[in-house]
Amino acid sequence: MSFESKITRKEFYEKLSRKSGSEATPANAQTALNNFELYCQHEYKKSIEEVIDELIKYEKKDGNQNRALISIDRFCKFLQEEHPDILVTRNPKSKKKPFQVKMPSTIQTYIPYVLRFLRMRGLKISREDIRDFVTMPQIIEEEDPEPFANEEIRQLCQKANVQRRLFYMVLKDSALRLMEGLSLRKKHINFTKNPVEINLPAKYTKGKKKPRLTFLTIETAPDLKRLVKNLDEDVPIFATNSRMKQAISNEQHYFTRLRQELGKENPSFLERYEHNDRYKKNIHSLRAFCSTQAEDAVSESFAHGLLGHKKYLGQYIRNKKKTIERYKTLEPKLLVFETIKTENVAQEEINNLAEIVKKQAEQMEELNKNQKIIDELIRKSKQPKLLELLS
Repeated sequence: MSFESKITRKEFYEKLSRKSGSEATPANAQTALNNFELYCQHEYKKSIEEVIDELIKYEKKDGNQNRALISIDRFCKFLQEEHPDILVTRNPKSKKKPFQVKMPSTIQTYIPYVLRFLRMRGLKISREDIRDFVTMPQIIEEEDPEPFANEEIRQLCQKANVQRRLFYMVLKDSALRLMEGLSLRKKHINFTKNPVEINLPAKYTKGKKKPRLTFLTIETAPDLKRLVKNLDEDVPIFATNSRMKQAISNEQHYFTRLRQELGKENPSFLERYEHNDRYKKNIHSLRAFCSTQAEDAVSESFAHGLLGHKKYLGQYIRNKKKTIERYKTLEPKLLVFETIKTENVAQEEINNLAEIVKKQAEQMEELNKNQKIIDELIRKSKQPKLLELLS
């Protein structure tokens, strides 16, 4: 039996998966290394492993790590440039497209994974050296995610298929992240509570350290209750694939098609941010809608707690009674269909009441006329007797 001294990429991804307990972490690492592989092939005509082995050989020869640091720095620069000659695709079925410039935030996500793989392959680089030698792109402060307006959510839900319509309603009520919403199971929902509670275990939340407590409005809960009636307790309600990465991809692709259709009728669905050219309206805008309404109706700290932000989450969960009261205060602002129904019902009631009042007024006027006639008849009928008495 031989002892291996170098970890393979597959083993690297598996190790990350075991340590994080998440599909997203190894998937992100694979994307980072795939881009580093493109760089190595483009710059050196060699694989990642071959480049690392050569860098280690040179370091052992003269004790100089500058070659590795310069390579990482050039990789950062490579990611910030377009490469029309490099064709890439996300999956074998998709059409290949030219390599596009990566966002600064994306680059800052890739580099740690690459450094981690280098270290596990035997090339150790300190953070101090990275800070001194590598020029990382500055992250431009992004605009706040633009939330949906109530009318836009109505248009979105009316255009979506039945399953997605309900999924979007759940997201706008609960402020769950896309991954959290796709992880939702029947056993996580307590329909006996008012408002209906969602208790999502920590293993399904971002960071997998704290559970999420959130709620559903009166317009969403009944439909969801009917949907899950015959489902097993532990079956994901909305996920279209057992692999979370693919389930997320399915939802993003469906939403992209839906947005294009909606954009033909309402151009606001196709508006983009100037700083990154991304669409303002995306599936995360439902979460932004809930956050904005929560901040307006209650407070900024409540909004952060509802979103599951770490700094506010502990207090939000501990003060459950207050949290429920505050959500009830928020609930009317989250309604996108019931409000219309309520307004229509109220207007109908007003119209009915006005008709009743009008009829009553007419009846009263008629009664008054009749009363005058009766009074006149009585007056006339009493006159002879009065004359007789006077005589």
